[in-house]
Formats: sequence, structure tokens, C-alpha cells
Amino acid sequence: MQRKRHLFKYVLANIAVAALVSLLLAQFVIAAYVIEGQSMTPHFQPGERLLIRKLMIDTGNLKRFDVVVLKKPDNPGITVIKRIIAMPGEIVEIKEGIVYIDGKLLKQPFKTSNDAHPQIEPDIAPTHIPPDHYFVIGDNHQNSVDSRIFGEVPIKNITGKAILRYWPLVRFGKVE
Repeated sequence: MQRKRHLFKYVLANIAVAALVSLLLAQFVIAAYVIEGQSMTPHFQPGERLLIRKLMIDTGNLKRFDVVVLKKPDNPGITVIKRIIAMPGEIVEIKEGIVYIDGKLLKQPFKTSNDAHPQIEPDIAPTHIPPDHYFVIGDNHQNSVDSRIFGEVPIKNITGKAILRYWPLVRFGKVE
């Protein structure tokens, strides 16, 4: 009987440690994210699942074109996924759907257009991105609520960087 009691305590302690480690990993290191909406199509489809790195999100390791999960500045209760277009200290301008960074055309190989429902994208006057802020846009510009609407995103609102698509399995791979 003593041996069974000892085994039960051992198993219970291991389960508690595993639960604590899992909770800490999910809170601070890595998390799952499910794509909702059309703002990142065709590169990410609704229902796809990504792993998001939450550790070490700072100005030193974020770069242009990284895909990030963030809390909307105008509604922090909502998280969205977008692509970083402009970095702190840069000047972003959008004219007729074309993005310029510091006066130079930004090539956007990921940008999509929706010819079935064409619409004029809003122009953005030259805007200086403050320190510790980023300008983000969805790949599907015409179906994205992003920095063109809610403004620059402070780094404190960026909760993670997409690193791996794990579902569906046929699209499994590193996020570029």
C-alpha cells in the first residue's frame, strides 16, 4: 500500500510539473494561433494554424516583412496577424496602393489584389514611424484593417512572431 501511495504522489507531482512547464511555455515562449479572416490570403488561409514565438520580441529581432500577431492599438482585446512594412524611424507613404519607404518604392512580392471586388486603397501621407513602433499591413490589402486604419503599432502590442505553419499538414513549413 505504501508503494502505491508513493507511486501516486510521484505521478501526481510529475503531472503538476508538466502542467506548469506547459503553462509557462504557452504564456512566455511559444503559442498556437489560428488564422481568421481574409487579410493575409493567399499566403495564409482562414483556419490555418501557426506557431508564434513570443520570447524576445523586441526591436532588435523584428524586421521588415516579418509576420506578427498583435493587439490592435484601437482595441487591445482583439488580436490580428499582419506583416511588418515599415520600421521605427522610417517614413512610410502610400499613394494609389503603392508603398514607399523613405521615398523609395517598396517591392511587395506578397501583396495580393482582389480583382473581383476592386476598391481604392486609402492613401497615407508621409508618416514618420516613432521609436518602438511599426507599420503593419495585411497581404490582402483590400481586405485588411491594419496600420492604414489604426495607425502605427507600439512594440508592446506585438505579442509574437509567426515561425511555423503546422496545419494543414500539406502546407506545413517555416513562415517566410
